[in-house]
Amino acid sequence: MIVCIQHVPFETPGYILDWAKSQKKEVAIVHVYQNTNFPVPDCVDMLVIMGGPMSVYDEKEYPWLVDEKRFVDEVINKSRNVLGICLGAQLIAQVCGARVYKNLTKEIGWYEVQKVSSYNSIGQVLPQRFIAFHWHGETFDIPHGASHIAATDVCANQAFAIDNKIVGLQFHLEITAQGVYDLVRHCEHELEEIGYIQSREDIIKGIGHCNNAHAVMDSVLASFL
Repeated sequence: MIVCIQHVPFETPGYILDWAKSQKKEVAIVHVYQNTNFPVPDCVDMLVIMGGPMSVYDEKEYPWLVDEKRFVDEVINKSRNVLGICLGAQLIAQVCGARVYKNLTKEIGWYEVQKVSSYNSIGQVLPQRFIAFHWHGETFDIPHGASHIAATDVCANQAFAIDNKIVGLQFHLEITAQGVYDLVRHCEHELEEIGYIQSREDIIKGIGHCNNAHAVMDSVLASFL
């Protein structure tokens, strides 16, 4: 079973649900903002941890983060497949002992990602360069023993992989057109149109990149099979 952890109503698994359906995989979504009824780790074949506007350190405001980190740690220790996206990648990094901290600048919009390593199976399936959707102000150090596999011009640590089973992606390959609209609607206050923050209009215009992003996500998800 694929278990997805969703942190807010407007950051859904998106295209991952389409992929799971095509592979005839059962999906269970844990909406932690409503409850933290996590399944038994032994039932998890793949854990997918979605993004969200909160920080990994916001445990007082979001006490469910404590339970979530414990669950993620348990699943990792069971040697299950784990994929973290944006906040999800940061949570994996922290659970694995790495530092999470503010990036030098926010990165919001459609920006090119460059592959920096093909050391593991995840790195091998990524194109050398591709456009992905970004919406983050924090970043992470690469966990000990992980391979650093992707970067952007303003955020060096965009992706990592551990033992071909654990993957953290700071960027969004799962995003759909509806997902873009939802993020813009709920988080538009962050669109200051400075530095590496695109305007609402440019973000909407970039929705055509979703199809190519989904093709890359296909390759990443298939590497877990």
